[in-house]
Amino acid sequence: MAVADTAARSSDAWSMSLFWVGILGIFVPIAGYLLFTDPSRRERISVIVILAVALYLVKVMNSPTGFTYHDEFLHWSTTIGILRFKHLFSPNSLLPVSPLYPGLETITGSFASMSGLSIFTSGLIVIGAARLLFVLSLFLVYERVTGSASIASISSVIYMTNPNFIFFDAQFAYESLALPLSIFAVYVLLSPAFHKGIVRSPASLLALITIAAVVVTHHVTSYALLVVLALWSLTPRAIVAAVRVREKSVFDPRWIRRWWARIDSRIPSAPTPVTKARAHGNHMLGWWVVGAMFLMIVGWITVVARPTVSYLEPTVLATGHEFIDLVIGGSQGRGLFQSFAGPEPPEWERLVSFAAVGIVLLGLPVGLIEVWRRYRNEPLVIVMAVAAMTYVALIPLHFTQSGLILANRSAEFVFIGVAVILALTISALQLQQVFPWRSLAILCLVVIVFVGMLSVGRPPWMRLPGPFLIEAEPRSIQPEGIDTAKWMKAVIGPGHRVLTDGTNRLLMATYGEQRPISGISDNLNTGEVFFAPTFGPHEQWLLDQVNAQYLIVDGRLADGLPLSGYYFDPGEPNGNQHLQPISRSALSKFDDVSSFSRVYDSGNIIVYQVGSQ
Repeated sequence: MAVADTAARSSDAWSMSLFWVGILGIFVPIAGYLLFTDPSRRERISVIVILAVALYLVKVMNSPTGFTYHDEFLHWSTTIGILRFKHLFSPNSLLPVSPLYPGLETITGSFASMSGLSIFTSGLIVIGAARLLFVLSLFLVYERVTGSASIASISSVIYMTNPNFIFFDAQFAYESLALPLSIFAVYVLLSPAFHKGIVRSPASLLALITIAAVVVTHHVTSYALLVVLALWSLTPRAIVAAVRVREKSVFDPRWIRRWWARIDSRIPSAPTPVTKARAHGNHMLGWWVVGAMFLMIVGWITVVARPTVSYLEPTVLATGHEFIDLVIGGSQGRGLFQSFAGPEPPEWERLVSFAAVGIVLLGLPVGLIEVWRRYRNEPLVIVMAVAAMTYVALIPLHFTQSGLILANRSAEFVFIGVAVILALTISALQLQQVFPWRSLAILCLVVIVFVGMLSVGRPPWMRLPGPFLIEAEPRSIQPEGIDTAKWMKAVIGPGHRVLTDGTNRLLMATYGEQRPISGISDNLNTGEVFFAPTFGPHEQWLLDQVNAQYLIVDGRLADGLPLSGYYFDPGEPNGNQHLQPISRSALSKFDDVSSFSRVYDSGNIIVYQVGSQ
C-alpha cells in the first residue's frame, strides 16, 4: 500500500493495480482464516483488531503528514477555535453546526494541549482509538445477541466491507467518533450489570454518560441511536412471541405454517451455541433509556444546536423531491458511477460493484429466515434485521443526486444489520463441518462484496494521492495552496475575512487561521464575484455586503471542470451543471481593479487586498 501511494504521487499507471493487491493482501488472509479454520475466541478478536488497524493505516498512509479530506478541515477548524479562544462554540464559517457538536474537537484539543502534539497527530490517535473501541464493541454486541463468537467474528469482517469503513469513517470527523460511542453504548446496555437497576448499577450511569457523549458529538448518529433504542424497546419477548409462526393467532394462518415447514426442512441450520455471553436470556430494554436519550437530544437542540434543523432540512427535502420526480417520471435521475468531471471507474469495477450488491440482496433472505428460526425472541437481532432491510430500501436513492448523499452516508449504519444477517447466511450453510469447498466459494463472494463496495464508496481518483485536480477534495490539497495559507497567517495575521474557492477556503481556515466567507454562513453566492466577466458596482456591493478583506484567486480553476460539481458553492451559476471551465479572463479581471492590491503571487494563486471603489 505504501508503494502504491508513492507511485500514485508520481502518476504511475500501475499504482491502482498495486492498490488492489495491497488491500486484498490485508483483507483476504484474515477473512479466509475465519472461514476455513475454527480459531479460539481470543484469536478471532485478535485478527479482527489486526484487520481494523491495518485498514485504518490504509487511510493514514494516503496522507501521513496532514489532513486532506474535506470534512477533516471542517472539524480541524473547530478544534483550532477551541484552542485559540479557550472556549467552546466558537463560530466556524466552513460548517456552522460543527462547533455545536464539539465532542470530537474537545477530546482532540485536550489531548493536543496536554501532549504537545499537533492537532493532526492528536486527531489520528483519537480516531485510531475510536476505531479500536468500535470493532471490539461491535464484536461483543454481535456475540452477546447471537451467542456465537464465530458469527460475531464473521459479522465484524463483513461489516468492514461497507463502502465507508476504510476512508470516510476513518477521517477526522464527528461521525468517526460518535458511531463507536454508539456501539459501545449498546454493548453496555446489553450487559447483565445494566439490568440491576438505575441506582444500583454503575453500568446504568456509564450507559447514560456514553449516550450523552453521542448526543454532543454528532446529530445524525444520535438520531440513529435513538431509533435503534426505540425499536429495541418496542420488541420485547411478549411482542416477538406473539408473532411466532408455530402459535395460533390471527397472524398465523395454516397456509403460512405449511409453507414455512417446507422451507424449514430444506435449509440446513447450524446449532446456536449457548455461551456465557447469552446465558442471561433475552435482552430487553426499558423505556426509561429511550426517554432519557430523547430528552437529551431535544434539550441539546433547544439550548445549543438549534441551527441543526435548518442545516439538515434542505438535504432531506431535496432527496424527497428528487425521488418523487424520479418515480413519477419528472426527471431521469442520475447515472450510476458518474461524477461531474472525473473519469468513470473501469468496466470491471462497475461489474464487480453490481455483483456485490446482488450478492448482498441474494444473501439477505436466507439470513432473515435464520433470524426467524433462531433469534425471533432476541429483540436486538430483530432490530438489526430491520436495519438490513433498510439497506434494500435505500438502494433507489442512488439514482438521485441528493439521495445519493443520504444513501452513502447511511451505509455505515445499516451495514451493522446487513453484516450479521449475511453472517447468519454463512452459518446456515455449515461451511467447515460438511462442505469444506464451500468455504472457498463463500470467501470469493465476500471478497467480491469487499471490492465492489469499496468501488461504490470511493471513485478511483480519490483512493490514492496524486497530482492536483480541480475541487477534488484530497487531490486538491497541494503544497502551493498550503504555503499560501501559511503565508497569510505569518505575514497578514489570522482572523481576516477572505473570499476564495472551495479548496483554498479550507486551507485558509486551517493552515491560515483566517475567516473564509462562504454561502452556508454568509448567505452570499460567492461564485457571482468570480464568474462575472468584469468587475463592476454589483460585484463591489457583494464584497461590501460580507466585508471581504482579501480575495484569493486560483488560476488553475480555469484548466478544467470541478470534480465536486462546483468551484465555490453549490449555488454558483451552473452549479453541479458546468459544461465549460470558468473563464480565465474572469479570474484575471481583478488585476484591472484600481482599489485592489496584489500582495501575494505564487504563480497560480494570487492574493488581493480588497479596497473600495
